[in-house]
Amino acid sequence: MPLDIQEVAGLSDYAVASRYPGVSEPVEAGEYREAVDLAEAVVYWAEHVISLRSPDPIHPANPL
Repeated sequence: MPLDIQEVAGLSDYAVASRYPGVSEPVEAGEYREAVDLAEAVVYWAEHVISLRSPDPIHPANPL
């Protein structure tokens, strides 16, 4: 995965904050934009990996 794993793991903090509001500090606009950019990069990477997979179940591609 070309993305920095530690940065991606940080997205979990936002999941917890949205599930349990009031437990953490409010997210500032810059933090929000960084999280959205990172999440979009993760989705882009995942879509790319999926697109590399062969539709042939007998001879699947190994994109990793």
